[in-house]
Amino acid sequence: MQTKLEKERVLAWLSGFEAARQADRERLRQEPIDCQRSIRLALGLMQLIHARGGPAVEDTRIREEAVEQVRQRWVTLKKARARE
Repeated sequence: MQTKLEKERVLAWLSGFEAARQADRERLRQEPIDCQRSIRLALGLMQLIHARGGPAVEDTRIREEAVEQVRQRWVTLKKARARE
């Protein structure tokens, strides 16, 4: 059985998520996503992990799937931004 207090806490929690989403949208309006910078940062982090002896991805299929997932995410983000 759900109490009124629990419902209010859940609604407040959801409200916090909405506020964060609105703040993210506003930040993106002021500072658009720099795709090239994001790619450079990701590649730099990958190089750092490899240089420190971190996990090496040997399976090309996994790398290709990861690249495709990133591409799909960018398409989703661009569509969402275009709707704003």
